[in-house]
Amino acid sequence: MITLLVAILLQGTPPAVSPLPDAVPTATYRDGPYRIAAERVSPGQVRLRWADGRGTTAGVTRDAIATLPLDGAARAAVVARAELVVVRPLAPRLGITLVRSARLAEDGLDLAARLADDDALAIIPDLRLARRRAGFVPPADDPRRDGQWYLDTIGVEAAWGVVTGDPETVIAVVDDGCELDHPDLAANMLPGRDVFDGDDDPSYVSRSPGNNHGTSCAGIVAAVGDNAIGIAGVCPDCRLRCVRLLGPDPGDGTGSVVPVSADVEAFDVEVGWGVAVSSNSWGFIDRFPVPGPMRAAIEGLIRDGRDGLGAVVVFAAGNDSREVFDDEIYGIAGVVTVGAINTFDEAAQFSNYGAGVDLVAPTGNLTTDITGADGDGPGDYTSTFGGTSSACPVVAGVAALLLSAAPETTGADLVATLIATTRPAPFAQPDEGGHDTLYGYGVVAPYAALDALGAIPDPGPEPSPEPGPEASAEPGPEASDAPDASGGDAVEADTAPTAPPDKSGGCAGGAPGSLAWAAWLALLALAARRFTAGRRGGADGVLISRR
Repeated sequence: MITLLVAILLQGTPPAVSPLPDAVPTATYRDGPYRIAAERVSPGQVRLRWADGRGTTAGVTRDAIATLPLDGAARAAVVARAELVVVRPLAPRLGITLVRSARLAEDGLDLAARLADDDALAIIPDLRLARRRAGFVPPADDPRRDGQWYLDTIGVEAAWGVVTGDPETVIAVVDDGCELDHPDLAANMLPGRDVFDGDDDPSYVSRSPGNNHGTSCAGIVAAVGDNAIGIAGVCPDCRLRCVRLLGPDPGDGTGSVVPVSADVEAFDVEVGWGVAVSSNSWGFIDRFPVPGPMRAAIEGLIRDGRDGLGAVVVFAAGNDSREVFDDEIYGIAGVVTVGAINTFDEAAQFSNYGAGVDLVAPTGNLTTDITGADGDGPGDYTSTFGGTSSACPVVAGVAALLLSAAPETTGADLVATLIATTRPAPFAQPDEGGHDTLYGYGVVAPYAALDALGAIPDPGPEPSPEPGPEASAEPGPEASDAPDASGGDAVEADTAPTAPPDKSGGCAGGAPGSLAWAAWLALLALAARRFTAGRRGGADGVLISRR
């Protein structure tokens, strides 16, 4: 009887209700050390969440990105076992491939989730992620925006006395396309690639918001010099290749939505071209770890570019006045991250900051604009191109100058030299290692870097004048204040600029091996900064171990 009563009472008791979490993930996939939860919010749209609370919204399609074995037989076995359909290779040297599921009901997210625990296969959805250009337009009445003052700020004319570039040194401008026949760019322009639309025409899209961004970046880095028109780029005798990665930006803050597969192709094609420097004035809108295949492609360019010497990859730090994290693009080993300073060497108020910022360069620069009605103004140039977008190609141009003068320098040594030879930023407050979160290690200094590379010719000993009958062995104590022969004040010759001192404590152009000391000291500092647990912005609780 008691048992029956208990059963009746239990039958009438409502079941306990567990509170629902804020978001119920519909799938979880793995990207390197991260497990990422994905909640479907609408058809083709998912909300991604990392364990540390960061998140972003992305588009998904049927496509996924897999890293497959390079061996043909092993590759075929993995494709068959995982039930994959190969769409096309993205980075064949690395095995990175665009794939789909052989199961028609699965999209790229379903596929990546199904294979998340397959230790023999790395696969993620081909996410369509929003990104934006790192440009900023200052007020039109700002009187300090005119002219190429930024060239004087970094002392580029002294460097031009040594080298103005080399046609064999190629700079890739990865952006929203370029005006390929601009009168101040065309002579330096080589064929490029449009990875957004999948063709060989990287031209800008007419009448699209922000469409002049790539053209402006190209002008700063390598506009033709000494041609009696317009401006001169930082490396005026180098060559350009444009990569159109960014699609149209509606201008409403949502940015340009681009699949990760396009990122992979953009950096891989640069390896095949033999690009020396890659200039990237763009970044993701949200903060999250860089997708694994994209990271691998960037690392491949840094490692394998220039026939194995290594390319230099430069990124704008961004204009959100926020700290950059180690697991973003800026934390990839070898990437040069550039912040922005104004005409007074002050950090721009919008410039991102953090341990990942390597150095700074001027912003608010006069440069090329799209000609005609598509441009910012009636002329072929603009003086309102700013943000870290404007600073990034300055550093890219300097890197190209250095590689033109010392083409056998490895990419790693070049980056170390750039950092080791910066001039101090007057408002910086560096730590014991010489790094400031806003200014990095200082302001880029091309002449000092050329000197550290041993690229400045030795003028040789000056001829000793034959002493006359009244010549004195030593000048009198007042000799240094004596007027010159013309009766005016003594002046310094401007034909042989004095090299700034290097950071080893000696003088520029000192003992042989100064490059090795500067490079290795900077590399050690960079390695300590990028790979120690003390760096800020880490993603605690996100890392997992692979089985």
